[in-house]
Amino acid sequence: MHAHKLLLFRLTYLTIFWIVAQIIFFMIHYHVAGLMDSLASSPMRSALWKPVVLLPLLQFIVLQLLAYMVFVAFIYFLTISINAFTKRSHSTLQMLGISLWILSIISLLMMNQALYPHSFFAIFPQLSSHSIFMYFVILSLGLFFAVLTLLAYYACLRMKQYRLLGLFFLLLSVIPILDLFNSSLTGSSSPSSKPHIIFIGLDSLRPDYVHFYNKSAQPTNAFDQFLKTSQVFDTAYTPLARTYPAWMAILTGRYPKENHARINLSDADAVLKNTLLPRQLQLAGYQTLYATDEPRFNDITEAYGFDQVIGPKSGAAEFLIATLSDFPLSNLLLRLSISRYLFPYQYANRAVSHTYEPNDFLNMLARQIVKEPNKPLFLALHLCLAHWPYTWASSALNENALSALRYQASVNKLDEQFGKLLIFLEKAHLLENSMVVVFSDHGVTLGLPNDRIINQHSFQGDPAQIKLLPIYQRHDTATALSNYALDTSYGQGTDILSLKQYRIVLGFKMFGMNLPGKRLLQIASLIDIAPTVRAYLHLAPVPAASGLSFYPYFFNKFSHPIRPLFIETADTLADITTENIMVEKVFRNSINAYLLNSRTGFLFVNPEAMAAMIRAKERAIFTKDWLLARYPANTKLKLVKKPHSSHLILESVLTPPVYVLVNLKTMAWQLGQLHSLIKNPETQSLAQQFTAFYGSEI
Repeated sequence: MHAHKLLLFRLTYLTIFWIVAQIIFFMIHYHVAGLMDSLASSPMRSALWKPVVLLPLLQFIVLQLLAYMVFVAFIYFLTISINAFTKRSHSTLQMLGISLWILSIISLLMMNQALYPHSFFAIFPQLSSHSIFMYFVILSLGLFFAVLTLLAYYACLRMKQYRLLGLFFLLLSVIPILDLFNSSLTGSSSPSSKPHIIFIGLDSLRPDYVHFYNKSAQPTNAFDQFLKTSQVFDTAYTPLARTYPAWMAILTGRYPKENHARINLSDADAVLKNTLLPRQLQLAGYQTLYATDEPRFNDITEAYGFDQVIGPKSGAAEFLIATLSDFPLSNLLLRLSISRYLFPYQYANRAVSHTYEPNDFLNMLARQIVKEPNKPLFLALHLCLAHWPYTWASSALNENALSALRYQASVNKLDEQFGKLLIFLEKAHLLENSMVVVFSDHGVTLGLPNDRIINQHSFQGDPAQIKLLPIYQRHDTATALSNYALDTSYGQGTDILSLKQYRIVLGFKMFGMNLPGKRLLQIASLIDIAPTVRAYLHLAPVPAASGLSFYPYFFNKFSHPIRPLFIETADTLADITTENIMVEKVFRNSINAYLLNSRTGFLFVNPEAMAAMIRAKERAIFTKDWLLARYPANTKLKLVKKPHSSHLILESVLTPPVYVLVNLKTMAWQLGQLHSLIKNPETQSLAQQFTAFYGSEI
């Protein structure tokens, strides 16, 4: 027994050393010390001690330690069982245990490399995740440990020793076996007299990357097949190109200025005062369900009118745990569906891109939907695969590849995920009598030519004025060359003249109606979705809604008058308007803007920072022919000469707001003060509506 205790101590010490080594390497790679310093010096430092943050962190740490305890116990069980069966000496016992421990660590690293090539601990970069050699090694080690495990169980039965420990691991082995029989998408739905309503939001999907809209784009078979039989708007926009404001525009039918969702992580208390579509549908007898694979910047909860919310857990704890979760053993455990209970902040979480697999979220959705009998369903889904960083667990491109190439790959994968989702909905009988609305919450710009609607050649005016506008670095994916240009930008909700950040996919399909597919010429917005759904269900419209119902337009009954649309930016932090986004840098420069709701555990922008962000917003109004944009007043440093001296000093100078007027037919554009640009009744009307809508904000 002394030899057994010595073996257990040695295995434990080796494992502790391995854990410490992982933490050190992880902290160096992710600059954790710098992140912690930023957190410690911010108003958020006290949030770490709140139960809504501290308890999930402790749970995460305890589960990590328990996993390693089970790992040590398994190596110990194999060693003592095989050593007793072969009747080797005590010295052989120690050698065998240490050898098995080393082989186990190698196995963990190799499997982590194969399943998660973007993990920090994918430490064999020369080995591709599809390498034959890698799979040969993993298969060999797997067979080796399988034979040892069977031999250990045989020793338990024959020698009648260590049976309790053997039974424990036998029960654990049932979990992955059950997963093999519980990994396919299934579902069922009982019929309802009212139609189901299904929203499918596709984060960051640009229409020009969908083959249906752009015939030169790569094939997107699932999107194309759905859209060609739908009522599709050729031109549709989001009022604000960020996820939470976009969804609030959908659920309220109002602009961000009206519903108070002016940025991601807005204070929910003000937003929840709106009339929300899910609440109306609850009153109309609907079961309401929301599901997303990335809740980080879109904290939609049951308070918005949903009976059930499916997806990774969200809140301040998710930011910390998801950032600190790249360790081989827990990474591998995420392949088991039981991990949605063990690691609820990481499992099927798109924000943890190195472990995210699209099917995990679909399987979670299929397992967790609890359909109430004889009730129609309102199902709101949001898929984030096409969002930055445009990689996932098994993606072939790493984060060093150009963002445009990674984005294209993520769109292709999203198309595949969307196709599987439709198959699930069909099997669940949710497509027999329903309205399905497919939309992107916003687009994105990738540093490509023409990502912005302006360029040097179409400018009308003094070229020296152009320096008043920000200019971004442009990348050519064909040559990998870059230069600074006026016709491009990066991000979403960061530049008002980058309409590709605001242009969206939008299609309605009524299953159960014999309505042929149609491409609609009217310009639509996300604020039109809720009024259109209400008209489809014959619900009373909301008086405060700014959106229009396009439901009669599907049947050619009437055409809406031409109306202007309003769009605005969110925060335009310089750290996110670049090709290579450094997460730790964004974190350091933005952490002071957030506070913690200690009741819900969610982060929100503090009022002072929100007021500053609203003042700094770029805003625009546009119709089919014209766009009028306003860049806010800006503080710049300028070299000026001191009075009565030849010395130069740096002085802060407040530059006045700048307006940009773009003719969307000719793409000719001008900039200057508002009064100098307005030269005809049409642009004068545009300016008046713009000033009336934004009022004291401009």
